[in-house]
Amino acid sequence: MYGSIKFSLEKSDIEKSLNDLPFQSFTLKKRIVLGTESDPQNPDEGPAEGIDQQIDSPFLKLPEGWSASVSDSIVYRSDGFCSGGLIKLKSEDHNLNYTLKAPNCAPVLEEKS
Repeated sequence: MYGSIKFSLEKSDIEKSLNDLPFQSFTLKKRIVLGTESDPQNPDEGPAEGIDQQIDSPFLKLPEGWSASVSDSIVYRSDGFCSGGLIKLKSEDHNLNYTLKAPNCAPVLEEKS
């Protein structure tokens, strides 16, 4: 029972963190990128699309033991709008996939098939 309550709280924390990202980018007047952007000087040197990139962002707060990855970078502009995409979250016992739809990128949990 403790495990299911813990998971529910962690899932809620993850969703809150994802929901906060557009507001953070807007209030900080700063672009936030989940994943890796290509260098504007060398656009061909960016990450290959479709290959999962681990996310290490101070803006995305994850519970201890969780990691996140994206296949294609998700960009939150300084005006709060977002490019959208898919974010994959993983812990030892759970996998969650969220679709973030542009322009506000509210997280929608994908159903397991």
